Amino acid sequence: MKFSIIVPVYNTAKYLPECIESILSQENVDFECLLIDDGSTDGKSSELCDEFASKDMRVKAFHIPNSGVAEARNFGIRKSSTDSDYLIFIDSDDFLISDRALESIEHLLMESYADVLIYNFKEYDSKGLEDKSNNFNRQSIKGVTYNEVLNNLISSGRVTHLIWDKVIKRQIVIENELFFLKVERLEDSELFGRVIKYAKSYDYCEEFLYAYRKRKGSMTTEAITISKINDYQEIFNRVDIEGEEIADKLSRRNFYSYSAYPYLAALGISEFFFDKKKIKKENRKIRDFSYLLKYSDDPRVKNVSLVYRIFGKKVTTFLLKVAAKHRNFIVK
Repeated sequence: MKFSIIVPVYNTAKYLPECIESILSQENVDFECLLIDDGSTDGKSSELCDEFASKDMRVKAFHIPNSGVAEARNFGIRKSSTDSDYLIFIDSDDFLISDRALESIEHLLMESYADVLIYNFKEYDSKGLEDKSNNFNRQSIKGVTYNEVLNNLISSGRVTHLIWDKVIKRQIVIENELFFLKVERLEDSELFGRVIKYAKSYDYCEEFLYAYRKRKGSMTTEAITISKINDYQEIFNRVDIEGEEIADKLSRRNFYSYSAYPYLAALGISEFFFDKKKIKKENRKIRDFSYLLKYSDDPRVKNVSLVYRIFGKKVTTFLLKVAAKHRNFIVK
């Protein structure tokens, strides 16, 4: 079994060595590490990519004009080896916690050969690693259909809207042309939503394998702009179309339930932005997809869904706007 690990790099020289070394320390597993330098300008990140590639044959360094994380990942997908079985995405300021992380993943996949495996992660800041994940027993998803597995994972809050805590079969991505949209937000959510359309088996790793570094200036703390709001509109237009194409009822429910949390985040952020910029109500088209709030399998959506059913769209959007003003929704 072989893994292609895709690492988009942009001005992260401070963190990049820790990221790459955590990958190269993996034991007893066949993998390639693709470093996609997305036009770094810090004078060091590009050099580090080449340096690691020159020292280890498992590392391949590529340099492309700055196009954003979505295009960098897409470039990595296209450059991944045809004999690779699975794709893993790691952000260049994050790192693998254990030197046996890939071995743990491979052990489970040799048993299940799942199309998608989800693993646990911890948040990392100046205070060290912090566990933000819920307990979930892998045994609870054995012996049921793949749609029931996914629904159990969603209902337990174990399906995040991030791409770096998932291992995805390369064949599914290539055959169905599942590439990231070039948008400023929600590219992870949108991509994995389409993966749900095609994946026919899921697995889960209870171990904490990945460290997500929280730092100022990351995507979750960037200012909202009109271009990001337009991205929301495009993404949920696509969700609307994709959902209609799913014939199986439980598959469609899983798809909508997965899409509901990024939607409530997008709706709240959009409403706050529109009010702040005094944009006319008739231009608030993101509200057109509020039917997604009926799908409350994700525990983070349940309370909002209840408010939506009882009080309707107007009260729900107001409360989401208030929530957006006072917190960051961690959705990429």
